[in-house]
Amino acid sequence: MSQGNSARHMRGSLQFLCDYFGITRQGYYKHVNRKKEIDILTSSIVLYCNELRKLMPKAGMRELYACCLRKFGVRMVIGRDQCYNIFRANGLCQRVRHVRPKTTNSNHNYYIYPDLLNVT
Repeated sequence: MSQGNSARHMRGSLQFLCDYFGITRQGYYKHVNRKKEIDILTSSIVLYCNELRKLMPKAGMRELYACCLRKFGVRMVIGRDQCYNIFRANGLCQRVRHVRPKTTNSNHNYYIYPDLLNVT
């Protein structure tokens, strides 16, 4: 057995690995190409959303996702949840501000009744 053939056998061939995992070579290469496509799309989304942040600093994730859908159209092969994960991983989320309603307005013009408990 030659040295090159032995090293190849030790590494394992792609066909052997595909047979072991129960997929075809075509399926393997399809997965690899899709992964590359998603990586390119992810970097494009991040660049586009950074530009959107400059124009619309208070836009939320839902609005950014809608803009990405309009921009990329059919090429947008990732879903909403994965897109939100990309936004979170790249710091495109905004802090959630909880606005509490004001229930008391002491500066009104209505009659103020005297406090009957603290009358001295």
